[in-house]
Amino acid sequence: MAALSHAAKGNDMKKNIHVPDLHCRSCVLKIEALKDRLPGITRIQANIQQRTVDVTFDETRISAKQIDIAIQTLGYHPESTGPLQGTAQVTLPVTGMSCSSCAWLIESTLRQLPGVVRATVDLAGERLRLEFDPAKVDLRTILLRVEQTGYGIPTGKADLPILGLRDPSDASALERLLAKQEGVLSAHVNWGAEQFTLEFIPGMTSLAELAGLVRSAGFQVVPGVGEKESEDLESGLRARELQQQKELLFLGLIFTVPLILFSMARDFGLAGFPHDQFAMFIPATLVQFLVGWTFYRGAWRSLRAGGANMDVLIVLGSSVAYFSSVGVTLGLIQSPHV
Repeated sequence: MAALSHAAKGNDMKKNIHVPDLHCRSCVLKIEALKDRLPGITRIQANIQQRTVDVTFDETRISAKQIDIAIQTLGYHPESTGPLQGTAQVTLPVTGMSCSSCAWLIESTLRQLPGVVRATVDLAGERLRLEFDPAKVDLRTILLRVEQTGYGIPTGKADLPILGLRDPSDASALERLLAKQEGVLSAHVNWGAEQFTLEFIPGMTSLAELAGLVRSAGFQVVPGVGEKESEDLESGLRARELQQQKELLFLGLIFTVPLILFSMARDFGLAGFPHDQFAMFIPATLVQFLVGWTFYRGAWRSLRAGGANMDVLIVLGSSVAYFSSVGVTLGLIQSPHV
């Protein structure tokens, strides 16, 4: 929370800001250095033990909001008293991040959207905190922009039977009720089939909460398989992502370990046969483009969005090594080592 109070001197204000990720001396120095960078701040003191920052500032020269934003640009997440008038605050799960460059790319991309007031990414918690104007931008547009950047926001879909709908007006009223709930991307109620379809963001809401809302509106939801399967959707998606990475790692090891051992033995004259460089070319190519395809895809999306994340670094390094070896294999580069 952030608390404001008037100081004794003229237009000076005092603000106490809670910064949960303030945890080292370097953090303190970075935040306190804002006094020299921002006009209007007369005093700023950070406290590691209490995770707070005390600021005294001239409200005619700088606003409390500007101080919050300045702290955010340093990579911290000050807890504000709440959203500005007419804006909404949401926290979304994000998948696919691997480094601080990923977080920066998502933040900078979303801040370019009209209506987005604030976008901060918690890399460790894999969470995106947003403040935006719903009149200018909606959640679906934000999700699409995150996906275009090369990352993902898990969404859940469910179809559940419903009893008690008397006419189409009941269906329309229920649709409006569900659509305005936080975390719901779309809601469709089929009066004839007595079924409702939902698309929502796990972590912002759950299917159990939405089913409870339907019941509180006077209708009966028939529990189904979809309700149980969608409850732990986010963790399920993360588990599948981790499993896919493990499978790619295992596949890479199968081809890479024998290739390295043979290559080293070949360099020392302990192994080899005529044209063996072409035999080495096959597993190297499989590892580079089959196992490494996710890096190429992530690098392309990152560059297209105007940034450079860890995928770009990996692709540059591995591609230089691979294509130089191809040059040696084809005789374009003269070297005894492939």
